[in-house]
Amino acid sequence: MNMIRILAPEHPITSVTVLKSSKAEVSRTFEISLKYVPITGDGFLTVSDAYFMLQEGRNKVILTKLPTTIDEQPAQISLLNLDGTPSESTHLSDTVCSVADNSRDDPARIILRSLEIQKSGLQSEKEMLDTQAKVLVAYARSLTGQIASIKDVDTFLDAFTERGRKNIEAAMKIEEQTAEVDNHIQEEKRERAQVKGSVNTEICLVITACGEARLRLLLVIVNNTKWTPTYEFHVITGEDGKPSRNVSFHYHALVKQTTEEDWTDALLTLSTVTIDSRIKNDSEYRLLPGPVSIILDNKYVSSTRLSVVSNSMDISTFTLGDDPSIIISYECFSDVTQEGIHTLAEPIDITTYTKTINIHNTHPFPVENLVIRDAVRVSGSDKHIEVLLRKPQELVEAEEGEFAEVSDSEDKLLVRWEREKDGLYEYK
Repeated sequence: MNMIRILAPEHPITSVTVLKSSKAEVSRTFEISLKYVPITGDGFLTVSDAYFMLQEGRNKVILTKLPTTIDEQPAQISLLNLDGTPSESTHLSDTVCSVADNSRDDPARIILRSLEIQKSGLQSEKEMLDTQAKVLVAYARSLTGQIASIKDVDTFLDAFTERGRKNIEAAMKIEEQTAEVDNHIQEEKRERAQVKGSVNTEICLVITACGEARLRLLLVIVNNTKWTPTYEFHVITGEDGKPSRNVSFHYHALVKQTTEEDWTDALLTLSTVTIDSRIKNDSEYRLLPGPVSIILDNKYVSSTRLSVVSNSMDISTFTLGDDPSIIISYECFSDVTQEGIHTLAEPIDITTYTKTINIHNTHPFPVENLVIRDAVRVSGSDKHIEVLLRKPQELVEAEEGEFAEVSDSEDKLLVRWEREKDGLYEYK
């Protein structure tokens, strides 16, 4: 079997789609063909204008140095022709995603280990000098007038002073070197602590080629990603000292990822109404439980898990992701309608909250089975605050779980309580 090893970090990421969950779809392209490409001394294929060699028959392609945050279950591999169309001359026989034990090849770990060995050597030298000093002092204490003459004692003291001075200088030098090595060790540990995630994952692919093939591999799904919107409201003071009537409202996205991958210059898409699909098992087989990866138009959407499903039963309702062609605006206004109404006990403030949800369908077709879910505030344990629902009146009188038609709506909307005690309701 022909085997190809590819270093993933050598290939730039082309695009990233950050989903509303903690996942992101990362697209990285590897081009493969039957053309010859030179192999470096370390056994890895180099990144160049050449293409990777894919032989006819079974080929084992190992993608190395991928982030450990990769989602192993829905690791999506697409075999595409260079024009982006699915390849018909190749098919994926097997995919295995695993975390490799590359700790021995970790440069940071090697540097830290070298520093620890250096520190251990210095400590051994310091212990040896301490032993020498103890032996010298012990020998000096053993001298008496019965053993040595005054001249011998003078000679020994001169040697003792010289040897002691050299010992102290050597010990001070070793302590200085040890402190310097300690600083390097702490610096390496701080740098390692700042690194979020690692790149020890390998994906092993078995690709069967029927004839010459020139492919692109598109992957994968990673975890530990997040994006949140941020805003800036800019107002400029005019020459008259008053705020200008022309203001600007800036919309930004704060993207965080700890995948240890470089997203620089990658096309970034932020995923923001979702589409649901209900599926029924019309086959004669009983479906066993297992993970489900949801892929829409060859793009990963989400993952879920399937329980046991007998034939002629509904499998589940799957979310197909955000629908960019349906635009939703949400507004909530508050107005203090009455203040300080004195009853027999204490003053009462009444504040009216009005929620408005606008939905704009830009599809060329009507959207069916559209469900709008929201929540209203409910009266809590504080007896000083009471929440009353005024509109729609049908929801006020409705039982939980039962739909009621809203009388003043043009589109004959239905409304119901999903969980009344939590204030959850829905329109359809």
